[in-house]
Amino acid sequence: MRIALISDIHANLEALEAVMADIDSQNVDKILCLGDIIGYGADPNACLELVSSRCSSILMGNHEHSVLGLLEFENLNDVAKKSLQWTREQLSDSEISLLNSFETELVVDKLHLVHSSPYQPLKWHYLLSDGVVREAMKHMKTNLCVVGHTHLPVIYAMTNSGDIRKRTGHSFLPDPRSPRENLSQEKPHRLRTPHPAVHYRSRFFAQRDRK
Repeated sequence: MRIALISDIHANLEALEAVMADIDSQNVDKILCLGDIIGYGADPNACLELVSSRCSSILMGNHEHSVLGLLEFENLNDVAKKSLQWTREQLSDSEISLLNSFETELVVDKLHLVHSSPYQPLKWHYLLSDGVVREAMKHMKTNLCVVGHTHLPVIYAMTNSGDIRKRTGHSFLPDPRSPRENLSQEKPHRLRTPHPAVHYRSRFFAQRDRK
C-alpha cells in the first residue's frame, strides 16, 4: 500500500495543488493530512475544500484549534495571531463544523498520526531535541508515528541503547519545492520513505499573500 502524507499546508493553495497533482502521478492508495490546513496563507476555504475531498483522514492542527477558540491567540506569534483572526472571518459555519470534526490523533494502517507529538498532543510540542523526541516515543501507539508541526522533513529512530538517530530528508513557506511524503508498505517489516520535492509558484503565492 502506498500512502501520501501531507501537513502544514497553511492555506497555500498553489503548493497544495502542485502536491496533489504529483500524488496523482504516484499511484497512491490513500492520502492522510496531519493538520494545519489553514493559517498564514490566502486560501483557507479552497484548501479546506480540496483536502476534505481528497484525504481519507484529517487531523486537527494548532491553527485549526486556535480558530475554533480552543487555543488562546496570546500563545501565538504576532503573524499567526493576525492571520488566524483574518482566517476566522473567512470561514463559513459549515467550514467551522468541518474543523470541529477533525481528530486530535488517529491510528491508520498501523501508523500513529498526530499533528505535534504523541505526548500531550494538545500542548503542541515541537520535536526538535532528543529529549522531546524521546518523551514522544514513550507515548507512541504503534511502532511508527507520523507528525507535522515543525515544517521539517525528519525521521527519528531510537536505538536499542536509547540513543536517538536522526535522518533529514510543509508546503506554506515560500520555498518553490514543496515536500510531501510517500510511505510504501511493501512488507509488514519494511517501509520506504522517499522525500520528493514538488515545485510550485512560490513567488506568485508570496505576492498574493501580501495583498
